[in-house]
Amino acid sequence: MKDKVVMPSNKTVLLSLEYSDDKKGIYFPKEKKEIIAIGAKIINSNNTFVSEFYSLVKPNNELSQYCLNKYKGLSEYPNDLFNDALKFNKVYFQLEDWISSNAGEDYTLAIWGKYDLEMFNKHCKSYNLINELSYKIDNLKLSFAIKNKIKKEGGVPIKTAIKLAGMTYMKGKSKKAKDSVDNISRLLPYIYGEYRIKRQKKINYKKTNFNNEKFKGTGSY
Repeated sequence: MKDKVVMPSNKTVLLSLEYSDDKKGIYFPKEKKEIIAIGAKIINSNNTFVSEFYSLVKPNNELSQYCLNKYKGLSEYPNDLFNDALKFNKVYFQLEDWISSNAGEDYTLAIWGKYDLEMFNKHCKSYNLINELSYKIDNLKLSFAIKNKIKKEGGVPIKTAIKLAGMTYMKGKSKKAKDSVDNISRLLPYIYGEYRIKRQKKINYKKTNFNNEKFKGTGSY
């Protein structure tokens, strides 16, 4: 079947990133965005939890108060958290060691859409790092669309996918990347498993924000 999506590895490493921004991100250009937190989760081929990773990343530029306020759930003084955090290159090596210890070599790095991968590679390049984590990648945003026959170009955001699967988006305190990987892991049965979303007469995509990814017949890069 053309719409069948097979889990490509023994383990899946779900990856999500958080970025610096200002008020609603309206006037914050992409080229100035920095990764300020990394969340990841490892899932076995039978969809069982293995391990999770979360780390703040010290930015090169001062964070806006709007951005810092998002992290008051972690500390009354979130600026101190980022001042004490490690730079991206140090966190990268921590992430690399964590994946090696918990996933070995047979894993697929899974992301929701291509933006996080582009930004991750951009940061690696800026620190003269060779990104060795993404030799096998699956774009789950496209895989979910293929498996569930969603014709919207580029797929749908995580929150929309969760809603289509009949679930409620779980949200924690100030750890957006962790929330993302936790919710993505709930969607894996709808990507690699036997579950499919219930068909609806009409799906309203107008209120969601999509990037202009070209929809192709595969969820993998």
